[in-house]
Amino acid sequence: MTIETNSWRIAEARRASLIVDADDYFRAGRLAMLSARRRIMLIGWDFDARIDLGRENESEGPLRLGDFVLWLVKRRPELEIYLLRWDLGAIRTLFRGTTIFTLMRWMWHARIHTRLDGAHPTGSSHHQKIVVIDDCFAFCGGIDMTSNRWDTREHRDDDRRRRSPGGQPYAPWHDATTALQGPVAAALGELARARWEGAGGRRLQPVSVATECWPASLVSDFENVRVAVSRSMPAYKQRQPILEIESVF
Repeated sequence: MTIETNSWRIAEARRASLIVDADDYFRAGRLAMLSARRRIMLIGWDFDARIDLGRENESEGPLRLGDFVLWLVKRRPELEIYLLRWDLGAIRTLFRGTTIFTLMRWMWHARIHTRLDGAHPTGSSHHQKIVVIDDCFAFCGGIDMTSNRWDTREHRDDDRRRRSPGGQPYAPWHDATTALQGPVAAALGELARARWEGAGGRRLQPVSVATECWPASLVSDFENVRVAVSRSMPAYKQRQPILEIESVF
């Protein structure tokens, strides 16, 4: 079986990088979102509005994710933000202190659009972790913007910074994601819009923004490479199962 038959889309990445662990990812994600002009799509298994993106004095705007999202739309009147998360996982939000109030502030804002994705069989969950910015830059990998994910490459047992928003320490956490610029980011934007529509959201059109959307501090590991996007989805209603990731192996 070839890459053409076990992937949904193959597209060029003008730049690509592997980002290991959430310390680097949260910082890169913050910088990328600062460059957004028209649209940010955030798709995840979970979001926690209480986490910090980046570190003190690294860049402008609030550190806390919930406040940062609100600040971004206030800063750019033409920007819209779409947040999509797994519906059953959202039940945990009710037990996260002030998070529910931040989510309500997001939902009340005219340019922040939130949805809970219940388009799945009973017992299933959505695990895509994708961020798409202006259809020109994207993150895709294994790290959610949620609690108990932040860690450095050292994974020290005694790192006092590795605490949940409630102050509880948690074990070291290792994960990775990719940063992608170019046509493959536009392809991930198409995938994100399809997910949004499948979850009951209105159909969204692609956006085109003539800007440099690669974060200045992020090193490119690859340039002008082909990237395959493979998916895994169960059978649901009239949809046949999609087993592209399984076919890769």
